[in-house]
Amino acid sequence: MLTSSYFVPNILVTSRSSTRTTRGERGPRSRAAQTHYAVECAIDLLAEKMGIDPLEFRRRNSLRPGDTKATGHV
Repeated sequence: MLTSSYFVPNILVTSRSSTRTTRGERGPRSRAAQTHYAVECAIDLLAEKMGIDPLEFRRRNSLRPGDTKATGHV
């Protein structure tokens, strides 16, 4: 799930859905916070490798009006 607010021009998204009956599981959105945390950690690592301040990296790659997310939504 890469539906964050960053512009990624060359991305291919493939997904699957499954159901679980495990106690405490609340469907596919229950892991959204963990996924977004992983994306943000990856952005920190990329910024560090490029020698750019992480906030500057985010600013440069944030969605702008008219850009679409990886899911195709505006």
